[in-house]
Order: sequence, then C-alpha cells, then structure tokens
Amino acid sequence: MDRTSHLCALARIKLILESLEIQAEDAEMHQIYNLVSNYLDTKCDHHIVTDYIDIGPDSGYTIRFCDVCMRTFSS
Repeated sequence: MDRTSHLCALARIKLILESLEIQAEDAEMHQIYNLVSNYLDTKCDHHIVTDYIDIGPDSGYTIRFCDVCMRTFSS
C-alpha cells in the first residue's frame, strides 16, 4: 500500500470513529481518535482543493479541503 492509500484509509477510519457515540469516560477511544487525527495532520502533505457548494439557486459557499485526508481548511 502506498503512502496516499495509507492516509486515505486512516481518513476513513477517522470518519468511522467520528460516527460513533464515544462516551466521555472512554479514554482509550478518545486516545485512538486523537492518534489517528494527529497522524493525519502531521504526515499528510495536504493536497488542497477549493470547491464551491451550492445550497440554493442563488447561494452557496466556498470550501477548501485536502483530497487525501479530507481535513477542511478555513478560507
């Protein structure tokens, strides 16, 4: 598995962890989430993509995100 595939897989794992209802007292699950998140933040070379999201016929907003790890960045 190449580096990009590895990072994409970890990004999917992060999404799965975010979808779980992790209890506040579950320190191990929080640690796993934080480790995955920190790994993506530090190891990904962030290929930033800018996209426009339509939310209505006359409105929308611009988003910036990494298309490898899916992290969003402020405009």
